[in-house]
Amino acid sequence: MRASVLFEQGTPLRMEELDLEAPHAGEVLVRMTASGDCRSCLHAADGSWKGVPATGATVPLDPRLVVTGERVVRGSSYGSARTRDDLPRLVTLYRAGKLRIDELITRRYALDEANEAFRALASGELARGLIVF
Repeated sequence: MRASVLFEQGTPLRMEELDLEAPHAGEVLVRMTASGDCRSCLHAADGSWKGVPATGATVPLDPRLVVTGERVVRGSSYGSARTRDDLPRLVTLYRAGKLRIDELITRRYALDEANEAFRALASGELARGLIVF
């Protein structure tokens, strides 16, 4: 398969031909045809990711902030989405024209243009990019 690969933070992505193993028992092979060009990926690629502790890291918390402000500390994964319920509902809304995702895409890029997509995102020229492959 053809892929855009990041080998080192702060360096451009490289187009590579990769061999992909066949799925093992209990696994499935999923073919992606597009991927969002997002700030999370940009920050991971350029090394500027800040403010998010590593998985399992100890995070200092001043208990006065919780007690005096009557705040609640709650963990979240994927925005606490219920993917089994929420994703099919979002697809249904999209197909019915009630969730207008296409209008949020600023520009589409070919896989070979992935570095250009990240450059445009970093410079502020791009709000939402889609890399189509």
